[in-house]
Amino acid sequence: MKNHNFRSNAVIIAAAILVVLSVFGRIGSLSGRANPVSAPVKGTVAQMVNAFEDKEPRIDVDHINVKLQDMGELTTAELAYDGMLQYEKGNIPLITKHGFLMTYSAYARAGIDFSQVRVRLNGDGVKVILPKSEVQLVYVDPESISFYDESHALFQGDEKEDLRTALIEAEADANEHMDFDMVLSRADSRAEQMICDVISELAGDIDIVVERR
Repeated sequence: MKNHNFRSNAVIIAAAILVVLSVFGRIGSLSGRANPVSAPVKGTVAQMVNAFEDKEPRIDVDHINVKLQDMGELTTAELAYDGMLQYEKGNIPLITKHGFLMTYSAYARAGIDFSQVRVRLNGDGVKVILPKSEVQLVYVDPESISFYDESHALFQGDEKEDLRTALIEAEADANEHMDFDMVLSRADSRAEQMICDVISELAGDIDIVVERR
């Protein structure tokens, strides 16, 4: 009777040990699947960095260049000028001598051709290659011309011819005496500011370096 009980107890203990070993084996197996130990994958860090950089906003200089070129040639500064000159032709009074004293008003326009502007990437910002401003127009207002002290040669007086002559002479006088350096400097500054405003509107708050050609 005692032997029979001993054998029964031994069988029960052995079965319990097998169950415990089976349970721990499953736990170990599950633990191994949940926390695998794997070798490092070559290039993983670089791939993650590249993927992050791809999500960063980039400066679209092509789009900026197209927008600036579409602006074409613009006047960015004007200069007004009031002049006075003496015109004389011939040297024989009443026969060949002809002349007048005149006053006039004129203005000059200066600007740049935005189609010549180029924008390039420059680190975290852009570099703008900007052409220098040019005088686009010198204009004398015909209605502003006033004649004084006119002296006409006999049979040669012609008001229309006088006006044409006056316009030609006034334009030449304006080109000689107007302060073009001032209007060009003002045009350069305003063109630069205008371009920086356009770039900031398109690309946000970025560094802008301006280089003049």
